[in-house]
Amino acid sequence: MRLAGKPVSLAIRLLKSRVQLLIERVKVLISQTIKGPSEGWMTVVLLLLLLLVAAWSVGSALGAPPEFYGLLVSAAFLALILVKARLSWSVMLAVGVVVGLTLVFCQLTRLAESTATIGRYAEVGNRLFSAWQALLGREVITDTLPFAFILLSSAWLAGFVSAWFLFRVHSIWGALLPSAIAIVSAYSTLLRGESLLRLYLYLTLALLLTAQVFNSERQHEWDVRGIQRYPRYSKLRLHNALWLATTAVLVTSLLPIQPARVEPIAAAWDRLTSSTRVLEDEFSRILSGGPGQETYTTHFFGPTQAFGGRRTLSEDLVLTIEAPFAVYLSARSYDVYTPRGWKTSDTQLVFSEQASEHPAETHVLKAQEIRLSVTILSSVRQGQPVPVGSYPLDMSVDHRLEVLQPTSYRIAVTESGVSPSEETKSIPVDLEQAVQSLREMGTAPNTPLAVADIRAVLPDDIQLMPWEHIGEHTTEVVLQRHVSVPHDIVSVRAARSIAAGDSYQATMLVSTATESDLIAAGTHYPGWVLDRYLQLPDEMPSRVADLAQELTADAETPYEMSVAVRDYLRTLDYALDIEALPEGADGVDHFLFELEKGYCQYFASAMAVLLRSSGVPSRLVVGYGPGDMVDRYWPPDIAHPYLPDDGSARYRSPEWQYLTPMLTVRDSHAWCEVFFPGYGWIPFEPTPGNPVVARGDPTPVPTQDMEAGVDVYPPPGMDDRTFPGETDYTGAHPGDQQHVDETVPPYSRLPGVAAGSAALGTAFWLVRR
Repeated sequence: MRLAGKPVSLAIRLLKSRVQLLIERVKVLISQTIKGPSEGWMTVVLLLLLLLVAAWSVGSALGAPPEFYGLLVSAAFLALILVKARLSWSVMLAVGVVVGLTLVFCQLTRLAESTATIGRYAEVGNRLFSAWQALLGREVITDTLPFAFILLSSAWLAGFVSAWFLFRVHSIWGALLPSAIAIVSAYSTLLRGESLLRLYLYLTLALLLTAQVFNSERQHEWDVRGIQRYPRYSKLRLHNALWLATTAVLVTSLLPIQPARVEPIAAAWDRLTSSTRVLEDEFSRILSGGPGQETYTTHFFGPTQAFGGRRTLSEDLVLTIEAPFAVYLSARSYDVYTPRGWKTSDTQLVFSEQASEHPAETHVLKAQEIRLSVTILSSVRQGQPVPVGSYPLDMSVDHRLEVLQPTSYRIAVTESGVSPSEETKSIPVDLEQAVQSLREMGTAPNTPLAVADIRAVLPDDIQLMPWEHIGEHTTEVVLQRHVSVPHDIVSVRAARSIAAGDSYQATMLVSTATESDLIAAGTHYPGWVLDRYLQLPDEMPSRVADLAQELTADAETPYEMSVAVRDYLRTLDYALDIEALPEGADGVDHFLFELEKGYCQYFASAMAVLLRSSGVPSRLVVGYGPGDMVDRYWPPDIAHPYLPDDGSARYRSPEWQYLTPMLTVRDSHAWCEVFFPGYGWIPFEPTPGNPVVARGDPTPVPTQDMEAGVDVYPPPGMDDRTFPGETDYTGAHPGDQQHVDETVPPYSRLPGVAAGSAALGTAFWLVRR
């Protein structure tokens, strides 16, 4: 008995010693954590303030929950504790990832709808897994959970990485990098045009943190080297750094900065960032489920367009157009509708010369060729869509055409008949008779299918691909649609980057078909149109089709159906402040029967879906609407902010000049296009507040004879006009003796010079100290 009790007592004593050792280590860790890092608690405070300001910039735009900021602070403190524990970097990183994912997952359970705790955890896991599958399958994602997961995980990662770099690696640049990326991204995309107060506050805190870390490192270096110094000047006081940081930021905010572009640097940057375009598209697709406020991005025309929530339209100009009349500039079209939004089928890039083999003007009736000049005010990187019409003929910039790949059908031939295999799509109307004939031929006894017999029953635009045999019997055939003529263009992609402020010229076709032409167009649709542009999901709510039938009951032609649907949608309310699409809802159904209000994406989607339900081919198109026409009178010797100064008399003259009216575009837009046999894709405007697209010959924009010098003086009331960009001109009028040759307000120079002098003096004083 005594021998049996000894191992037990030894085990108990060993356990007690281990527990005591653990308690001692915990006490030491708590003591060291209370003492703070070697850089001091002020460094911790500055880092947290810095992170919170950056998070404030992102969170205010995306509607981040309070947990977003709590996770940020918690991650920074956990990193500090792990540094005090003197763990290896791999263990520290593993602990940070595990704890972070656990806390994020717990926070996500608040978004779950299940009442039971286990059910909420299971629901979060299932929704994240479904989002991952949709991401891999390039499906539209509008669930708010993936967005919340990315937002909360990013907050945790930013706080942990910043604190780890600062307190473990002692790198100020690593500590600033996550927050710098966040605030630059926020002001370049989400907060464009808003106050820069948060940016200036961030810069001030960054300078203070840098000064604090620099001072701490110098103190530590002096202590290690045993350098004696006078106590009064032993360290830089924080208030001195505050004065320096405040002065530097104040001077920066007051100086009249003129944006400049250095071509070699810009070209290299465009080449480096062009590879991230796919990642940006995927990330934007995930963020489309965000519940917060989103700025309507003007240059995101990716492979999907998801139904979003609240939007804030930008007030900045994005395009200026010189054209003979108002035009729609499409950037991308979408052919596949899903309950969560739109996506594009598989595409391929072709050279414009390949499309010119079948000129569009020979296949599109009543189309007018026009020439336009577009000035972009936000750069277009290589591979991004270039805004142009649906039928581009020529462009002054290198480009590629993104076109839909030919549709293929794998038809299985069995004893019970012919049916599409699992990987095929539904058979279009024009192929149903051919499939029936193939079924009869395939089931005939002792009569193997011959190539000539198969081709004889196929439509002219269908070609036979290699198929499989089992012995003498055919098991399946593969059919492929010929490429559409002209090409079914999805977008025009830039082969090289186009810098902000640059212009490009394009020749495009614009339909001049009248209402009577479109009414008489008929329904003899090409096969490639039937393949794609009548598609609707199987789970489409039946009340959408019922509404389409009700709206088009009195219409006899596709054009009359289109007008009836358009006029009904224009009776609904236009609104930007709408809720995000609920989980499991269909976007068009929710818009028509629940919201009954929305913005252009919802109106255009609803028109396309209602028309498809009525058998009318249609699609969603995004790009830029016609914009606003601006009369342009410009004074002499003043550089125009949006027009190129090429030194010609058109833009600079000794007298006030009347320029060709310009169309200015501030926001991206979405509309519906309907296909009419012989006339191609015709735009329709279902969004209320926008003018209805006129049919027939377009109304030309009024022009003046520039060479004859007509209207060289501004008309009465010119003093009340504003020039493009909403900038009032206050310079001299014709006949005055005053000449102003400055591109920035002259009064802005005096505060800048004074503040600059003060900053230099302060810096010199601090350096001497």
